[in-house]
Amino acid sequence: MSNSSFNVLQTTVNLETCQIDHWLRANKLSPNYNKTNLMLLNSEKHNPTSFIINYHSISPEDISKYLGVLLDNKLETSRTKVENSIKTLRSSIQT
Repeated sequence: MSNSSFNVLQTTVNLETCQIDHWLRANKLSPNYNKTNLMLLNSEKHNPTSFIINYHSISPEDISKYLGVLLDNKLETSRTKVENSIKTLRSSIQT
């Protein structure tokens, strides 16, 4: 991906998230910006630029936790991630 196409991606994401934020507010919903993550899937390393959602800067992350499962930007599952998930499930079942 060239630098210009990454800039186009950044601009497009910023515009789309603005529309999503507008829809959320119109429906009396508000995102928790402290828990909001952004992940570029299967991406090569780029400049760690931030994306903007309603004046909140969201930086791309390589690893994110979603519903208790760790996901990386290559969507690969390592043995450690699976073991982490099993450990979490076992502890939630026992309580």
